[in-house]
Amino acid sequence: MTETELLYVKTIAETGNMTKAAAALFVSQPSLSQALQRIEKKLGAQLFQRGSAGLTLTYPGRLYYESALEILKNYSAMVQEIEEFCGGTAGELRLGIASQFGRYALAHVLPKFRQQFQQVNIRLSEAASHVLIERLICGDCDLAILNCSQGDFRPQCDYDILVTSPFLIVASKNSRLRELAREEHGYRYPVVDPRFLGDEPLIMLNPGHRVRSAVDVILNQAELTSPNTLFYVDNLETAFTLAANELGITFSPTQFSACIANEKLAFYSIPARYSITWSTCITTVKGGYISPLSRAFSHLIKQMIRDGELVI
Repeated sequence: MTETELLYVKTIAETGNMTKAAAALFVSQPSLSQALQRIEKKLGAQLFQRGSAGLTLTYPGRLYYESALEILKNYSAMVQEIEEFCGGTAGELRLGIASQFGRYALAHVLPKFRQQFQQVNIRLSEAASHVLIERLICGDCDLAILNCSQGDFRPQCDYDILVTSPFLIVASKNSRLRELAREEHGYRYPVVDPRFLGDEPLIMLNPGHRVRSAVDVILNQAELTSPNTLFYVDNLETAFTLAANELGITFSPTQFSACIANEKLAFYSIPARYSITWSTCITTVKGGYISPLSRAFSHLIKQMIRDGELVI
């Protein structure tokens, strides 16, 4: 039996559902079903009972599952010991990267990391932050660089916050927000209170995005319960492009706006009483093992931020 076969049976047993197991393993359901058939054929035993309640372990399946847990635990301990013996200079680093960090910051970090750890195989997993959390918890990532607003933090994880920034209003330089904005001490941009947006056309991310959830809180705090939303989009780049072409206004965390070079856009700060902020965090599983490579990567990112080499 291989590590992959052990993981397959373990995941199917713990989800009780072939579709969920395939999603957790990042394989197609037909491939997983075929793999299970090969395992059962090789063993000459049926591992799962298929019924209306899902997949449940048979007696041979229970024996296999319990053995798989022990073997995988010993395998993980062996890998950990070898990594520590090598001083973290070789091995594999499985990184989960939020899409925005991947686009704007990763290209600055990886060359420096590769200079120090040339023998390390880096496996990147780029996805939305809520997907990365699940991959961390499932053991598919060693650590993740992801984004969170208040209320997003999960008790199963530890969050080492790299930077926290407020949200901004983003609009065309020709929008009427110029007339509403005022200069205030302590703010990076002219200030516009969302309460005064009124019937301004909005460009919003689709529901499910973390930025969208945070913006909904801002609008509720501004008592804009029925905003004039003209466009729903899937990413901030599209929202910025539409705003630059005077098709509406949008919202963005400060660090994302800093990465967009568009001379047609203007940015406006939101009063501090709107308490929603956006944080970029190094995230690991609470109480989990943190390899030397993971610690080295985390240290490098923090050092580059302190030295001004990395802006996120």
